[in-house]
Order: sequence, then C-alpha cells, then structure tokens
Amino acid sequence: MLPLLSTAGAAQPSSALSPRPSYALQSGGANDPLGDLLRSIESRHTGAHQQVVRELAGVAALPASPAAMLRLQAAVGEFSVRVQLSVRLAEELSRSVQTLTQRT
Repeated sequence: MLPLLSTAGAAQPSSALSPRPSYALQSGGANDPLGDLLRSIESRHTGAHQQVVRELAGVAALPASPAAMLRLQAAVGEFSVRVQLSVRLAEELSRSVQTLTQRT
C-alpha cells in the first residue's frame, strides 16, 4: 500500500513500508555462517526498503514525472522480489533445521 500524500505534498510513510525490526542472530563467534547469511539478507532488505522510500519521496514532489514513477515502480518491484526470496530462504532454512532436529 502506498502512503497518502498530505496537503503539502510530502509523503507520509505507511506501516506497510516501515522497516522491520532486526531478527538477525547475534554472532556467538567469528565463524557463524547462518548469522552472516541472515545479516546479509537483512542488510539487502533494508537497502531495498530505503530505495523505495527515496523514490517515493521523489514522486511526492508534485508534479511527478513519468521517469520518477518508473523508478518508483522498479524500486517496488525489486523490494517485492527481495521479500519473496527472503521468505523462500527462510522456509528452506526452517525445513533444514526441522530435518536436522528429527535426525538427532
């Protein structure tokens, strides 16, 4: 859901675009591949979110150009793909942990 524009034309971020809290594992040691992977995913998610916010702020300046709208569409598309990939990775990690737990 895109945020609504105020009468002054500034964008008000919606809760749908607000950054999520950090769920990355705290590294117990220098060799923590799972923690490194989660931090990398979170970092890329945050970067994509910030890109959407920047493009949205650019579109909020009236009048919005077609080029600005296309940049916003591309940023939202990239964010959507990153979210889908993160969900799939989380599901696969969950299945892997469940399998390892059942085997022990």
